[in-house]
Amino acid sequence: MKNFINTLKSLKYLIGFSIKHCPQMLIIDGLFGAVVALSTVLFIIMPKMILSAAMHQSETKHIVLLILIFALGELFCQYMLSFFSELSSIYNEKMAHDMLLALSEKATRIDYSDIKSNALIEKYQHAQNVSFQLNLYTAQLFCDFFSNFIKIITVIAVISTISIWMVGIILVIVFLKLIVADRIKQRDVSFQIEADKINVHYNYTVMLAGHLDFAKEMRCYGAENFIKHKFSEARTRRIANESKKLRFHNRMTILEHLLDTASVAVGYAMIVARYLKGAIEISMFTMYLTAIIETYVTVAELLRVIVNLNDTNRLLEQYMSFLQYPEKIWSSGTLKEIPKQSDGSFIFEFKNVSFRYPDTEQYALRDLNVTFRLGDRIGIIGENGAGKSTFVKLLLRLYDVDEGEILLNGINIRQLDYNTYLRLFSVVPQDFALFYFSVQENVGFERFADEKEKIERVLADVDLLEKLRSLPNGLRSYTSKWFQNGVDFSGGERQRIAIARAFFREAPIMVLDEPSAAIDPLAEEQIHQAINAVSIDKLVIHISHRLSMTKACNQILVFQNGSIIEKGSHQELMEQNGIYHQLFEMQAQYYVQEKEAEA
Repeated sequence: MKNFINTLKSLKYLIGFSIKHCPQMLIIDGLFGAVVALSTVLFIIMPKMILSAAMHQSETKHIVLLILIFALGELFCQYMLSFFSELSSIYNEKMAHDMLLALSEKATRIDYSDIKSNALIEKYQHAQNVSFQLNLYTAQLFCDFFSNFIKIITVIAVISTISIWMVGIILVIVFLKLIVADRIKQRDVSFQIEADKINVHYNYTVMLAGHLDFAKEMRCYGAENFIKHKFSEARTRRIANESKKLRFHNRMTILEHLLDTASVAVGYAMIVARYLKGAIEISMFTMYLTAIIETYVTVAELLRVIVNLNDTNRLLEQYMSFLQYPEKIWSSGTLKEIPKQSDGSFIFEFKNVSFRYPDTEQYALRDLNVTFRLGDRIGIIGENGAGKSTFVKLLLRLYDVDEGEILLNGINIRQLDYNTYLRLFSVVPQDFALFYFSVQENVGFERFADEKEKIERVLADVDLLEKLRSLPNGLRSYTSKWFQNGVDFSGGERQRIAIARAFFREAPIMVLDEPSAAIDPLAEEQIHQAINAVSIDKLVIHISHRLSMTKACNQILVFQNGSIIEKGSHQELMEQNGIYHQLFEMQAQYYVQEKEAEA
């Protein structure tokens, strides 16, 4: 009973998803089922009518008309089935892609802290794998199930004219077959679970046979016999499980055939008895025989569909397991309007902020207090692991703070609608990614076709426009050779595209994490000039190991072990003669050497 209820819940969700995303599919599949039912009715009724007309010596015109109706009806049904089948395949595929799209949309809302967890990745992979299967089960519901349900009602209605007892016997046999089918399904699941365990060892030993990484150990330790033994052991377990499954299926198949045979035998016996008593004529005899045959075929199909539909619960659990994953950060804030100062600016305040990454005891940031506003140039420096990128991740709310709070114009950023909040930022992360689409699409996304001049301008700002124009496909060049006419851009060129993307967005806050890491000093200076030109009246947060950029910053934060140990302008920090002063003097020598080498 529990499985039946869960199946109904699964079907309810799939129907609701279909109505929302692809109602055409439901209509088409329903019409397909109706035509199948019509074809069945014609196949049962029309031969009886034709034979009856012939036996009663009706006019030839009447008989020809019946034959013509039968032929045209079947032709119409076959044409419509072909037509609806093609339409159904198109919309079923659309449904599958809509389900994949729903997964992708969900993935963008899951907390950043969770997206790399093994458990979530496994959930996502399972959900992707079953999405195409789920849409096929939905098609079965409205196609196979509906058509076979109508067919079984039709043939039972015909058979009921012979004997209501025969209908009862058929229903009992159908119920027994359903129990058998459910038993088969349950055992198949247990066999598959065992097979999965066995195949882990079996596949590994097969892989060892052709894996060159173990060639040295094979030779030095004479491990061939050991590996052969492990393979033989896994193979024996695999064959034993398959043999056990085959024996079980053989027993169940014999039982199903016995039930089918009993159903047909009872039907034939009752029809023959009625005919011998003169209760029915030969034309009715043929109709009843056809109805019994159709009953046999339809019941088998209906049971197959029901068993497959029961499997939707397992599939849907895997699909919904990902879709129901909590969205703590995305769904927490409700304020859709960003509060502003009287002059229209923004003020950020990190107030006693501390943070630890999940499943770690050590603080990545500890008791941080800093304030900055629109128009500031913030430079963030420090050794690897000092907390620089963590600081930015908290500002972007990729993670929430463990202690303290981050305020925007006095409002905790947790109270703000997350999507609205992120629109404040143009970001070039250290591990930026370019999509394998064209350069112009990577910069402008959906706006690339309408704002080509702006795209060219920002690409010129990063000194990449002339290079792109020299390519055969210009700005339409793909950023990877994954696609035809793609280009393998250098690391520096790819970084410039990412920076141009940030320029194009024109958000009030720019966050640049190592934006010049793959760029030579001359190009770096040009990038800095471009940043200064496009970021007037913006808040710019610049993280870099190269300290040449910090001279233009009005506030420099020096991170060490998760804390800000120095804070001030370039001049102020140089006068303090602390860590910043030492790092700047050290790097200044390298810059002089690089420029001399280039000269």
